[in-house]
Amino acid sequence: MTRTMGALTLALPALVATCAWGELNVAVDRPYDCNVQVLAGWTGLVDGVTDSDGGPGCFATVNDPKFPKLVTVDLQRPCLINRIAVHNSSNGNTRHITIAISANGRNYEQLREFIFPDGQAMTLNHRFGDRRAQFIRIGLLDSWTGGLGGDSCVFLREVEVFGTPTGEPAVRPPAAEPVGDALMRTRELRLFRHYAIDAERDLKVLVMGDSLAAGGEESWPGKLDGLLELLRPVGFAVEVECAAQPGLDPTAALGEPLDAAIAAAPDLCLVTFGTDCEGFLPSVLRKDLAELMHRLSLELSGLVVLVGPVPDTGDEEKLDAVRGMASELEQMARFMNLPMLRTERALLDARVDVWQPAAEAADPGDTEGAGAEPTAGLTEDARRVIAECLVELLTQH
Repeated sequence: MTRTMGALTLALPALVATCAWGELNVAVDRPYDCNVQVLAGWTGLVDGVTDSDGGPGCFATVNDPKFPKLVTVDLQRPCLINRIAVHNSSNGNTRHITIAISANGRNYEQLREFIFPDGQAMTLNHRFGDRRAQFIRIGLLDSWTGGLGGDSCVFLREVEVFGTPTGEPAVRPPAAEPVGDALMRTRELRLFRHYAIDAERDLKVLVMGDSLAAGGEESWPGKLDGLLELLRPVGFAVEVECAAQPGLDPTAALGEPLDAAIAAAPDLCLVTFGTDCEGFLPSVLRKDLAELMHRLSLELSGLVVLVGPVPDTGDEEKLDAVRGMASELEQMARFMNLPMLRTERALLDARVDVWQPAAEAADPGDTEGAGAEPTAGLTEDARRVIAECLVELLTQH
């Protein structure tokens, strides 16, 4: 109770200033993203309630050991802002925070660092000269531990942003990185394990898609046979055929690649599209991808598994397009009840470097391709993680 009253006393000048100077909290009821899951029922980051330590008025993350935890509020229009108030909760854990702002959602200017006392409900009021911003990011860098919900569950009562809208058009927010489980499982995986992986017969795997799966024996499809054979009855082989091509899109795949896939009659068909999606019309991609998956599900007797695309986070223009395609694939997987590897999430969880420069991706021993323009590719660690996660998806239930 003492800590709660302390928080109210600290917040009171802010409320008086709001009334006296006509300040507008432009963050109220605006959407926000978090790079870890938000605790169910604890969503009150920008609801205008500054004195609640319980849900839904208080904000909390799940007890995820990942740090830093980043919460980004989209003001949904450019604003000139001059004060940000961050209200800590008495629930504990929340310790070292940062405040950063951005006009475009990509390039952030850090304005303040602060360490809240352990378990003390207080308000950090940070004032500054007018700055133009649409996105406000609060970094939660670590934990005091010992608080409510587990050592990695962090809390905030509220985030307030004071300023005025500029009247300029809103900036489209960048696509957020995926959160949640990397493996989307279905009942069909258990049947596949019993009737295909554990069966005393050879197993045929077909991989179709774009550059994410291309690369011959050194790509992640080239690692699947060895990993799967370790789990199969002795003496029965795993044959992996990779029909992926750099730049292939679902429109082109509806022709000869689809006919070849159906004729091959694989036990398992892994499908990945979206990594090469820049330059293609999203509406056409969605339509043709839906048709491709529909035909595969009807005409293949084997299991179809989706493998999500992987964006190059250093390429801002491509990032949104690829994450948009990943979201389309996830929706399709849920609608069609298909298993899926959310590849970007798996690589983020593994904390490995994903892309290597073109010069490193090129095979130094390839004399036949001398003079050709080298292309960037997945690192060895990324290829290993994708192959291992797919085997885990197919075998562990």
